[in-house]
Amino acid sequence: MSITKRGLKWEEGNSLWIYLNFIPIVSGIGMLYAGLKAKVSKWIAFGGLYLAFTWSLLSSNEVDSDSKALIYLLIYLACIIHSFNIRNEYLQRMERLMEVNTNRENEITNIEEAAGNSINKSNDTLIKEIPAVTNVTSNLKKFLDINSCTEEELAELPGIGLILAKKAIKMRSEKGCFASVDEFIEKLNINPHYTEKLEEMLCCGSVQANEKPETVKVKGRMVDY
Repeated sequence: MSITKRGLKWEEGNSLWIYLNFIPIVSGIGMLYAGLKAKVSKWIAFGGLYLAFTWSLLSSNEVDSDSKALIYLLIYLACIIHSFNIRNEYLQRMERLMEVNTNRENEITNIEEAAGNSINKSNDTLIKEIPAVTNVTSNLKKFLDINSCTEEELAELPGIGLILAKKAIKMRSEKGCFASVDEFIEKLNINPHYTEKLEEMLCCGSVQANEKPETVKVKGRMVDY
């Protein structure tokens, strides 16, 4: 009949230590093993005593052979009987220890999984947010303010070039900031072919009525228009 919930096969496999006590020279080592495995100090003590009595008796020359054999037989039988008496308690203790270890491992696994899921969610959130920030940044960077840009920045735009850039800077410094992108395109007489493209690349910063336009030093040779 099974003593634990794990069945007879498990119980038989965990009772093999008893057979160690049948070895005459090391009788008691099985109980010592059981005590260490189940963490029971009294079993460890009994196993040590059985071993000590056996070895001291076998090595003693003060006891005659008949008495020595009788005492050894009594110790040998006592150890074996003692081992069978503690077997049920040993199996129950081992079952509880395995359950505790299993529960502890499950808790550790659950904590690791929860931590891993939390990290993965955080990473997914960051990955989703990064493109949005990048798009906002790129949208801000693609507009060039016609009222604050430099001559070199204007010259790099399609359909403007260095000459029209110098003209735009001169107009802005003499007559004030441009009111709109359309006004900028109209006053510079930009080729209509580039109008749509420039409208997507330019913006017009707000200018207060009493604000004086910034005087910008025009680089290079001045050209009369």
